[in-house]
Amino acid sequence: MSKKIINIIIFVVAIVACIAALYFSAFFDDTKTDKYYEVTNLKENNPQMLIDFAATTPENLPGFVETYRQAATKQNADLKEEELQKNIEYTFVSNLSEIQNEAGFTTFKANFNAYTTGLLAKSKRVDFFVTGFNKVNNFESLAQYIATLEADYALVKQQCILHKEYIKSFNNFFARVDAINTTQSAIRKTTDLNALQDDATSSKTEETMLNFSVILVYVIFLATIISMLAFALVQIVANIKHSYKAILGILFIVLLLIIGYFVSSSELSVSAIKMQHTTSEVKWIGSGIVTFYIIFFLSIAAIVVSAIINAIKNR
Repeated sequence: MSKKIINIIIFVVAIVACIAALYFSAFFDDTKTDKYYEVTNLKENNPQMLIDFAATTPENLPGFVETYRQAATKQNADLKEEELQKNIEYTFVSNLSEIQNEAGFTTFKANFNAYTTGLLAKSKRVDFFVTGFNKVNNFESLAQYIATLEADYALVKQQCILHKEYIKSFNNFFARVDAINTTQSAIRKTTDLNALQDDATSSKTEETMLNFSVILVYVIFLATIISMLAFALVQIVANIKHSYKAILGILFIVLLLIIGYFVSSSELSVSAIKMQHTTSEVKWIGSGIVTFYIIFFLSIAAIVVSAIINAIKNR
């Protein structure tokens, strides 16, 4: 009876997932994906711009453009400075990583004052780097300091990429508005302005729909996993003496997850940075992928071996 209930639950959540996917795909306009992404970025980083734009008319459009042209100039300059700071830290970490032995460390330490007046002099965090490096007394302790800097650099890089994505969205959206502002025809200007305002409004609606769909998918996924685990645990408890294979299977999967965690890289890719994943989350994602591939290929191998054995037996 319990097995039937679990099957019904899985079937129901699968139907709900299909309906949600069909509903979202029916209303999502993929021709406006770029605009959706731009508006989402602006909503997260500069909601006032969207509020001001929603209240813009053809008459006050020039004022809006001038205000945000100045903002664009400042933001582009800030991004350039932020990338400079990121590159300084990357170069510093790279130079430290090139030190191979105690002699190399001693030489670098002796010339560090000159180093600070060169590359690090342009850094806004020069005290942070100097104080940290001065606490390193030998080559053996250098590795720990480098690890600390790499973790710090990962956060700096993440922030810089996210900021760069926002600036890109800001500039693209501003370019659309500026193009409308330069339109000579008053009728065309009004039409295009209203169309872009409608796109911005619909983009926020699409974002809400997308967030709801993603949450629903997670809920359905968790409900399915919990249902399957509950059924498996019930069967194991009810037949504890004959469930050693199932227990060994669970322990094997746990072992694969642990192995996958240790062999997976914690390096943050551009996609991971955009999604604001931490290094730990990236390692667990990698662990899940490794475990999936191992189980998948083992399943294929088991099917092939079983087919060969059956063929031999039949002969």
